[in-house]
Formats: sequence, structure tokens, C-alpha cells
Amino acid sequence: MDLVIALVIVYAIYLALFGYPVVLIGQSYDFDHRWMGWVPVLGLFVLTSAADMTHWYVLLFVVPLVNIIAGPYLWARICLETGQNEVKGWLTLVPVLNIIMIWSIALGTARTTPRPA
Repeated sequence: MDLVIALVIVYAIYLALFGYPVVLIGQSYDFDHRWMGWVPVLGLFVLTSAADMTHWYVLLFVVPLVNIIAGPYLWARICLETGQNEVKGWLTLVPVLNIIMIWSIALGTARTTPRPA
């Protein structure tokens, strides 16, 4: 029983640190399925949509070593889409700093130009 409680606490911390910023990005882009940000793997689809990339890009996250670069590249593309400095995306490679950068990107995702329909 203690293990279950510990896992629930760890998952809640994960959602607070990484899930909520993805939901914020989904809200700023007015996605219909922004709830997917709460689900770890499905949140990648919200991020690829925000980065204006194909959803096939999510498959790169299951390739060992490629996923190390795929994640920061995805965040850098989101920065470019929102008019932020793409270095913020690449700084997600640095442990602990990645949490700060993800929140910084999520809080600054007001689009500067509307996406064509």
C-alpha cells in the first residue's frame, strides 16, 4: 500500500512539473484535445502540433539515443513558432534547467502570428 501511495505522489509531481506546461501550450493554441497533455505519451502529440510538425515525429522518441536530440529539437521548434529564442529549447538538455526552460516556454507561448487555416 505504501508503494501505491508513493507512486501516486511521484506521478502527481510529474504532472505538476511536465504535464501542466503541455496543457498550457495546448490552451494557448486552442487545441480541442489539450487534455492529452496530462497523459505522458499523448502529450507529445500536443507538442508536435504546437511545433507545426507531423505526428510521425513522435516515433523518434522510441529510438534510443535519437530521442535525446528529438526532445530538445521539439522544444526549440515550439520556441520558433512562438517567437521565442530557440536556445531555450536546446537548454532542455541540461538537467534541472530543463524544468525551468519548459515552464518558461509554456508561459511564453502566446503566438505572434496566426497559423494558416
